[in-house]
Parts: sequence; C-alpha cells; structure tokens
Amino acid sequence: MDPQEIHVWEVALRGHENRVAALTIMMWDYLITLEDESRYGPPHQTCCEQSILYLSRTQPFKDVIRGCELKRGSEYLSHGPLKLRIYALYDTSPRIRALLIGAFSLEVLTAIVVFGVGSADNKVVAETMANIVRCNVTAIPSWLWVFWLAVTRQGVISSIYKGYRSVKSIGPQTLHHILVRDSVMFYLAIQVIYACNLAGWVKDPKTSLDLTTGVAIALPSVLSGRMLINVRHALYTPNALASPSDISLEEISIRPPDPPNADDDPNLIA
Repeated sequence: MDPQEIHVWEVALRGHENRVAALTIMMWDYLITLEDESRYGPPHQTCCEQSILYLSRTQPFKDVIRGCELKRGSEYLSHGPLKLRIYALYDTSPRIRALLIGAFSLEVLTAIVVFGVGSADNKVVAETMANIVRCNVTAIPSWLWVFWLAVTRQGVISSIYKGYRSVKSIGPQTLHHILVRDSVMFYLAIQVIYACNLAGWVKDPKTSLDLTTGVAIALPSVLSGRMLINVRHALYTPNALASPSDISLEEISIRPPDPPNADDDPNLIA
C-alpha cells in the first residue's frame, strides 16, 4: 500500500472518529439537560416551538440510524429553523426576518442543486482493509465546495448583523445585552466550523468529504439547545417552593427556638 493510500485511510478513520465523538457529545448533552428542559419549559408552547425543540433535541438519535436517506433533510429541518428561532429571541424586525428566511431558502435550494447535479458524477468503490470497509470516492466534481459557500453565506449575514447590534448596544449587562452577545458567539463558532469544511473541500474534496462534518452537526445542535434552555431559565418564574439545591446558605436563618408560652401549657409554672 503506497503512502497516498495510507493517508486516505487515515483521514477516513479520523473522520469516522470525529463523527463518533460528535455523536457522543450530543447524546451526553441531551441527557444532562433533560431535567432543565422539563423544568424550565414554558407553560404555553405552540406546536411550532415544540416541533423545533423536538427536532433539535432528537438530532443525535436520528444520526444513529445508519443509511437513513432523510438524514440530511432532517439536519436542515432542525438547524435552519433553530437559527431563525434563536434570531427571533433577540429581534422582531420584519425586514431582517425576511432576509434570513430568504438566505436560508437560497441555501436549501443551492444544496439541492449541488448534490442533485454533483451526485450524478460521483463514483464510489467499496474498499476493505482488515475489518474496515470504506466507500472510496474515486471521482467527485471539483466544484462541490459550493455547498459550504452557500451555508457560510447565511452565517456571515447573521454574524455581521448580530455583531453590529452588539456593538451598537454596548452598555449595562442586561438580559438583552447578554442574549445578543451569546447569539454573536453562536454564529461565529458555527462559522469557524463551516469555514474549515469549505477550506477542506476546496483543497482536497476526496479526503476531506466527511472529515469535519460531524463537528458541523454537533456544534449547532448543542449550542442552540443550550441557548434555548438558558433563555427559558432567565425568564422562568417558579410557582412552587424552591428545591434545596436552589436555596443558598445566606437565605437560611438559624435561630434558637422560641421559649414556651404559658398560655399554651397550663401545667407550666410561671
């Protein structure tokens, strides 16, 4: 086996490890936030909000299903509305909403065209080494990186807009300012992952096809779910007694018991 082929196998193995690690992170985050999700859930939740949260929270389980033809579609159904949902937490401008919806629609159409046309020219051969079977892509269109360019464009629009709003509203650390700051970090973090995928596909699409795809799926799922839960926590109004873990030591006043009252006990001698 020549060095080039060994390198291809190493990259394929690394991509598989990245997908497993990403899936593990999503599953673990899902488990440790189940209690917060049920506790801080809004009392009146619309069907749309329930569907969006359900899609984002069950993304790890959909990724477990091997060979699912609707896997990519489910990712778009969860990540796209989640970005719009997070945006809606910070702004209600109809123009900006229309811009983001248009950018997301263009992103979906670009992905359909790129993979619809590009898949016709793909050539895949099954190769086996030891107990590992890999689908080796022997031919792939050189322009397939356009997909990540379309995905990145929407994130750039969101990042620039949120960065502008964050700089414009510098002031006291109110809830609104904190939310705007977190949304900027959300979009910037995703942009870094998308840019890495774009660079890899431009440089060597055969070996970089799935190298960082797992991270690109895990990061939006984890960050968006966390942000939604954090917002619910900030707006949460408890209607019951707090649990012992929510009570600080400063709120507990330790004092000696009151002296007995003679009126309560007739046998008590004054």
